[in-house]
Parts: sequence; C-alpha cells; structure tokens
Amino acid sequence: MEFDELLDAAVQARGPDDLWDRATLYFASHAADAILYVQYVPRRPLNQDPRHLRSWGAGALPAERYESQALWQCDPIPYLSADWLSAAPSSGFGLTSARHSAFLGLLWPDHTGAAMIVPVFGPGLRHGFVAMDFKPACPPPVSCARKLQVGAQVLHQFYVRLLRARETDMPALSAREREVLGWLVHGKSNAEIATILGLSAHTVDTLMRRLYEKLDCNDRTTAAVMAVGHGLISADGPISS
Repeated sequence: MEFDELLDAAVQARGPDDLWDRATLYFASHAADAILYVQYVPRRPLNQDPRHLRSWGAGALPAERYESQALWQCDPIPYLSADWLSAAPSSGFGLTSARHSAFLGLLWPDHTGAAMIVPVFGPGLRHGFVAMDFKPACPPPVSCARKLQVGAQVLHQFYVRLLRARETDMPALSAREREVLGWLVHGKSNAEIATILGLSAHTVDTLMRRLYEKLDCNDRTTAAVMAVGHGLISADGPISS
C-alpha cells in the first residue's frame, strides 16, 4: 500500500475504527508486525492516563498492557518527543536508546530490537506516538523509515479529526464566556480582559469561575489547554463571539 492510497483511505474513513483498519494495512505493507498508537489527553500531564490506545499485530495486545500495567509511568517518549525532528528508531535505524529498548521490552516482552517509535503532534495540542515492532527475520530497510514516519503522522492527524468530530461532551459556552476564554488563551490577565471587553473586574472573575466549572478545571493554564485542545478556541485566530 503506497502513501497516496493511505491518504485517500484516510480522507474516506467513516470513523476512527475505519481509519485504524485502513492504516494498519499501510504499516503492515511496510514490514510492521505490531503497532501501538497512544494519544494523550490535552488537559493532563503527558505521563498520566492516556486517553486513546489502539494496537494491532503479533503477540499480546500492547494497548491493554500499556494501560493495565500503567506503563505511561515509565514511558520515555513524551519527554523526548520535543527534541525529535524526525522518526526516532529504538534500534536498527542508526540510533539506539537504552530507555527506548527497555520501554519496548515492557510493551512487547518478545521484542527483538527491531523497532521504531514516531512521535506525533497536534492538532489541538493532542500529541502521542506510534510504536512499531518488526519480525526478527525481516527488519524493515532504512528506506522505509520515512514512509512509516509520514504514515504515522497521517494516522494521527485524521484520527484526531475524526475523534473531535464525534465528541459531544464539551459544555456549551455563552458568547461572553467564549470571548473571555479567547483572551485567556492569548495570555491576557483578568484585569486586561476587563479593560478590553469594557467589563468590571467582578464580572470577569465571575465569568472565569463559570468557565472553570464548565471545563472542570481550577487554573488558567489547564483552561487554555482544554480550550485549544477541544477546538473551543483557536490559539492563533482572531477573538470573536
């Protein structure tokens, strides 16, 4: 399966499950023997409670193991992702990391060393990674690394889009609450928001309390991350009601 076919399949996917089935065909056609996809919740620390886990391939199901054994507590990927500008192979692709190998050994107990980890980013601050394991007798050629990396990014971007399209659990915000939240995302203090919107400080404080209640959080940073992560506010767009 070539990249153009994967992209067409992603565009035509009817939902996350359909997309996953199509994407696994792509990875399998490029020598992957097992896959784990982890997507992190925007509002929580990256090493706690991943929200979405999918797995496919040989051996025990790594997604269930990742969750049941709380492997996110020793997962090195979120902390190293920010430093990676390209796919980060654990071995066999020119870069070896003891932390990666140890983690993959927990994830896949029969891991033989031929593996690859691709960090994936956004949209809406939803990040994660795709880990791939390969058969001992047929590790993928280095030429496949780029195809696997791009495929992982396509999977993540479209998977997040499909998830967000079906999520209906976010609270409805009033026009004024959306304005306040928008300025909060853009780094404005309560006093600055009051001046910009021509409101009293008391009114802005009241609106902030309502936003915290609706977003189920208690600090400005979490509120901003949730607003962008769930598509309530654009981090780089204009403020409007």
